[in-house]
Amino acid sequence: MHSNFAIITTILAEIALALHPILIKEVPSTLTSQLLARLGTYGTLSLALASPDERNETWGSVSSAGSSIALGLMNIVHIASSYISYALLPAGSALALFYTFPFMNILAGALFLGDTISWWMLPLMLVAFAGVLLIAQSTRESEVEEPAMKSDTRFKGVGWGVAMALISALTETLIFLVAKVPRHGHSPWLSMSRLYPGALLALLAWIGTTGRFSELAIPGASWAKLLGFNILVGFVGYSLRFFSIPLLPTAIFSILTFIGVVAGYGWGMIFANEIPKMTSLIGAGLITGSLGVLQGFGLQ
Repeated sequence: MHSNFAIITTILAEIALALHPILIKEVPSTLTSQLLARLGTYGTLSLALASPDERNETWGSVSSAGSSIALGLMNIVHIASSYISYALLPAGSALALFYTFPFMNILAGALFLGDTISWWMLPLMLVAFAGVLLIAQSTRESEVEEPAMKSDTRFKGVGWGVAMALISALTETLIFLVAKVPRHGHSPWLSMSRLYPGALLALLAWIGTTGRFSELAIPGASWAKLLGFNILVGFVGYSLRFFSIPLLPTAIFSILTFIGVVAGYGWGMIFANEIPKMTSLIGAGLITGSLGVLQGFGLQ
């Protein structure tokens, strides 16, 4: 049976993680520095907080280390593709494409986890996604400011942005599957130590072999903001998310993640002076309304 506490932690996680686009848009940085700050903090903290048994399970043998490195590579693809999509697309469009992942979660749960889908959940998801589309429609290319993060010069144009957003959504579902079935008790550190330290090792190897050290030469204030955000907001948010995933049915968790869209617009108003249009407000209302119905009827 799902826990009300897990519902609360999921909502808190999505509100916190919705700050990522603000970080990308407002902090002068590069993709390499963003990746290093995120993987360095998450990888170090997850191993520090994991129990000895969890560290042994993820890194205690050649086979487990190989599995963790493979998952880390997949996680790098996820993070990089999400950052690039926000750099290349209007925020609303990138958001709408990324939020196809709750539907992918439902499909993956049915295919790989033996989940059954309650008929009343599908209309709620469609209403919530309609809200995302309305928000995306209200965001026009000409109104989007250049992000502070410089994107890789090999990735340019709307086509790459769409591809990156969909890759980000697909890999988000793969990460969901990793966290859904913890192999040692119930701890978010196990999932995180499978996903982040290996990604950090792969990133450091890539920087060293390609000589990308110049891309780490960003202002000290930017490094302070990147590290502070990833420790205090990003790591905490993902810890709450990985804690919640095994405790909630796939469909309920997936519907709750739509709160991140509403939170993203709230953070945009606070930190980037982004004033939402009426269509955005209607879209946000559809999302929160579907969550209200879920809370009122589906969680009884």
